[in-house]
Amino acid sequence: MQIRKMITVLFIGGLVLSSLVACSKSQKAKDLDGVDATSEEIVEPISQNKDEVTIGIWELGTETDASRKYIEEAISGFYKETGINVIYEFISWDDAYNRIVAAIASNEGADVLQMGTTWVATMISTDAFVDLTSDIGTIFPDGDAFTPGAWATSGFGGKVYAIPWFSDVRAMVYRSDLWAEAGYPNGPQTWEGLQTGAKKIKELHPEIESVIGLGGQGFSHYVGSFFWQNCGDFISPDGGTATFNDPKNAEATQFWVDLIVDDGTVSKTNSEWTYDDVIARFWEGDVATMFVSPAFVNNATEQQLTALEGKIGVTAQPAGNNNCQYNFVGGSDLMLFKYSTHQEEAKQFMAYLAKPEIQVLKAKYENDSPAVKAAYDLVDMTEGYWPGFAVAAQHGFHFPIHPAWGGNVESLVPELVTDIWTAIVSGEYADTTVQDILDAINLEAQQKLNDAGGAPTNYNSPWPVPNI
Repeated sequence: MQIRKMITVLFIGGLVLSSLVACSKSQKAKDLDGVDATSEEIVEPISQNKDEVTIGIWELGTETDASRKYIEEAISGFYKETGINVIYEFISWDDAYNRIVAAIASNEGADVLQMGTTWVATMISTDAFVDLTSDIGTIFPDGDAFTPGAWATSGFGGKVYAIPWFSDVRAMVYRSDLWAEAGYPNGPQTWEGLQTGAKKIKELHPEIESVIGLGGQGFSHYVGSFFWQNCGDFISPDGGTATFNDPKNAEATQFWVDLIVDDGTVSKTNSEWTYDDVIARFWEGDVATMFVSPAFVNNATEQQLTALEGKIGVTAQPAGNNNCQYNFVGGSDLMLFKYSTHQEEAKQFMAYLAKPEIQVLKAKYENDSPAVKAAYDLVDMTEGYWPGFAVAAQHGFHFPIHPAWGGNVESLVPELVTDIWTAIVSGEYADTTVQDILDAINLEAQQKLNDAGGAPTNYNSPWPVPNI
């Protein structure tokens, strides 16, 4: 089952396990050395009746109290509706590569795999997963039922291999009280408003360490959001040319760099901050604006929630200079192994997880944004911060669903951020720094694309278009 190809695509440019999210049956797979690869936790099926169909799903990571509550309620509901059992297994990060490769090599393992969206195209290229295109509109909802950014991750070349499960929507979360003082009670809607308003807040509240939080450590999804807000992207629509240094992207990058270098509304201390650090400082009152997922509330204490009650707004990120208003939407999709002997039952389970009420269930327990539009219309999603994230979801865009992206070209995004922050903090920054770094990164990106075979057959991924 294409084992050599699998090894190749997972190791091009280095395996980035933090980008890969997976989900199998209860039997253990063996890694490449023949050693049992153990899981973290297994949620056992509702029934022990051996005459009933049992399917399996793998999720990469560690079980939490919230995830167990969601899983138990979801698989119980599915069993009552269909009589199909589900074994839900958590796989540790360290075991992820071996478990997936072993499953493909041995034709044993999960029926359904949870997959991080940036890795979907990489998985498609292994030829180990079922083409679901003919099931769209019958077993699964039409593409229009999903939010735009989520559906964009379902495949490429007109083929669907992945069903969006939940989203990582990066909305603009802002201190509405401070932005109202600056003249933007609903938050800034454009880059001009973001820049002008942030400078005003800095003037009125010099005690705030960083009006805007842009962490310099980690993957830094904001790089993509700024590209898309200026109608740019990382790879040409035909999939063959790297475009990190396109003029639209250079302008977008220069914009957020100017917030640091010229305006000081992004403090240089951001260079040492991770995504979680930005959120922590927001709750501490040291950041007034950030681009984060709904799970930002998980980091707050009860005291902090009370202190900022009624003072937080959520909406889509601002538009750039070309009337494009987009923000990153990632998350996880569901894929079906070809070797599964219960493909129809597995499809039923995947479709069940895409039901609006089950999407809301996951949001309720785990603060994951729904990938299905109708979920946002249900009563639980019309309260709190969810309406703002619903707006952001409608403005979602995603990194290229290209076989060379996951674990390969995508590694250049944090490299880009590191190079820029290093130049700024070291004092080596100059007027040409942004363009020089983008040019150098683009050469690396093009080489990675070429090494991976260039443009895939029938690839067509249009760049963002003006939407305001």
